[in-house]
Amino acid sequence: MENITSINKSLDNFEFSESYRGKAFVKNFNSHVDSLMETCSSLYDLPVIEDPNFNFTNLIYWQFEALILEKLDDVIEQDVLNALDNLEDKLYSTLIKNLGQFYRNGNTNWINKMLDMTINNIVLAAKYEYFSQRDHFKNPWIDAMGILIDNKLIYTFSDDVTELKGLGLKINQKESQLVSDKLIGVAGKGHKKDFATGYFRDLTALRNMLYNILDSQNNNSSNPLKREKIVDEIRTMGIKESELSDNNIQSWLINPLKRSNRIGSNKDGYFVIKNSDDLIISYNSHFENFKGFYRTLERHKRLAKQYDIPEAILNKHNSFIQDLNTDKNTGSNS
Repeated sequence: MENITSINKSLDNFEFSESYRGKAFVKNFNSHVDSLMETCSSLYDLPVIEDPNFNFTNLIYWQFEALILEKLDDVIEQDVLNALDNLEDKLYSTLIKNLGQFYRNGNTNWINKMLDMTINNIVLAAKYEYFSQRDHFKNPWIDAMGILIDNKLIYTFSDDVTELKGLGLKINQKESQLVSDKLIGVAGKGHKKDFATGYFRDLTALRNMLYNILDSQNNNSSNPLKREKIVDEIRTMGIKESELSDNNIQSWLINPLKRSNRIGSNKDGYFVIKNSDDLIISYNSHFENFKGFYRTLERHKRLAKQYDIPEAILNKHNSFIQDLNTDKNTGSNS
């Protein structure tokens, strides 16, 4: 119950944010959405993820959540379920009490939406840690939990940014067409009369466009495309560096495609995995990187005695591998 206990403790002296200057809550929600989609693409064959005209919507958000829970939620221990119910009750009680007059006299329609979404995601973030396959995927709700625990806000979102203009959302009118048509608005509420607002770009369609570029140019393992060429292709689409920097293209477009196994890579660039040769070449390339990281961690471990550190602290890399093997042998990843 360690995770549930730590969340409960964080609520004991909880106070909402007094400042809306930072936009970390928008980044956290964006990461949460990306995690939902990546997890779904790993669990299911979802053609919508490969559609270059794909648009993320409110409905898709809830569908992805339901799909993940259908596949991964196997918690049956009654003490865990009871603890989660108690956590949910405490969240509603604590947050409504902290909202005070803003809950009683404010825009209760929006505030109730924010309370429901925030609390739902906190409870799921806690529950995920009890799923038998928790170590095989990133917790899709962990970034969402950070919006309350770290950013001190409740929140909701909308695929229609005009819906949130009444809460103060302002849109940059200089966005390129490819970007401006794919915005997701996020609104939060802290200890202020007004709302925190922001938006992020739905990058799934852009990832799909990049995938289709690699596919149409037959960029397989014998003809990979270097990162510099990928950046050139994105710029040719009309997306400026001020909207997506070169590093953003790597982090937000290329890396998610790799994590979902839609593309592979080697030292010469990136390519679509279309056959066994492509898969083996990408695997071997990553294996060489893995060996390098492993040797570095082993060298660190050998210094444990010199710095009077228990070896177990510097042996997590081996423990992680052992845990994965245990999961396989016990069938918990089936």
